[in-house]
Amino acid sequence: MDIQCQSNAVTPQRLPQPSITITGTRGEVRGKPGVVVTGATTGFDTGAILRPCIRFPGQTSYTQGTASILVDAQSDFTWQRRTGKTIYISIRSQDANVKSNRLILRTT
Repeated sequence: MDIQCQSNAVTPQRLPQPSITITGTRGEVRGKPGVVVTGATTGFDTGAILRPCIRFPGQTSYTQGTASILVDAQSDFTWQRRTGKTIYISIRSQDANVKSNRLILRTT
């Protein structure tokens, strides 16, 4: 006896293109002047690792930080760094294929 099952039609959904968007403010980080960066992602799994990349005025290239930033269940993250200097910040995927917008936090 052959049993045939039919299913409803399914329209494939495109996966969102991975993206990272950041905003930041000056604030206190462990009792010292610093920066607090918050971000939102699309297309990353919970626990995905992101890396901060920074540069200071006078430098010509960004340096990748050693911090591991983890994407939470809401696709968000927070990163902090102690510095009183003007700083340029970008957050990148672990493989560096996806980069955030550039953020400049000036000395107050």
